[in-house]
Amino acid sequence: MNVLYVEDYALGAELVRDTFRRRDPTIHLEIVSTVAKALERLNRFEEALADPSRPANPERPHYDVVLTDLNLPDGLGLEILSHVRSRNLLLAVVDPDRVG
Repeated sequence: MNVLYVEDYALGAELVRDTFRRRDPTIHLEIVSTVAKALERLNRFEEALADPSRPANPERPHYDVVLTDLNLPDGLGLEILSHVRSRNLLLAVVDPDRVG
């Protein structure tokens, strides 16, 4: 599973990374700290979808889910959800603080 994690609190992001590694080392977690960086990565993800013959790499990522904080330095996590929906990307977008 490939996860794009949008979190501006570095310590919290590392705690989540460590937890994922312990629970399932096959989960790949990519961490970005702003809405702008998340949208850039999602645009590259969308480009990769347009040409599935080329393998995923750091410049052509593949994601299964987006975990996003709601309050980020340059905007709201809801902007990421809106982007995913407006582009019809088949991705779940989750606020990890709301998962119980």
